[in-house]
Amino acid sequence: MKILFVANPQEARIVVDLENALTVLDSIGGCKFMGILLTAEDITNLITNATGWDFGVDEFRKSGERIYNLMRLYCVREGINRDKDILPGRLLEDPLPSGPAEGMVIEREALESMKDAYYDYRGWDRATGIPAPEKLVELGLEELIPDLWKA
Repeated sequence: MKILFVANPQEARIVVDLENALTVLDSIGGCKFMGILLTAEDITNLITNATGWDFGVDEFRKSGERIYNLMRLYCVREGINRDKDILPGRLLEDPLPSGPAEGMVIEREALESMKDAYYDYRGWDRATGIPAPEKLVELGLEELIPDLWKA
């Protein structure tokens, strides 16, 4: 029996926040498994104590967002766009064989809806998945605005 995944666009915000936080942990060589147990304040205290920098929670969040947008710009340069932001066909076509989500598949329409919400939270263009110029300016990355936005 096929069970359809129910898309909740508000969950995209949780994904964005988690990606940003875990990206900072990656950049300092931290463990994601440990990081999930720590608060943002715990992590900023670790960074401050290890480096001597005055590193607060706002900077922590902004750093993760900046790194994630830099990664996306690299991917854009290499040809990744909205059309390439897809899931493996087996998740869209083959019902999961067992577990709590047994029988579940993700409809392409639900995936596209979640991508819209994710791009909105990220400040990326919905049509292309490219970080919007305003987002790059906000992050201090204006010199990296792709040429296609400068036209």
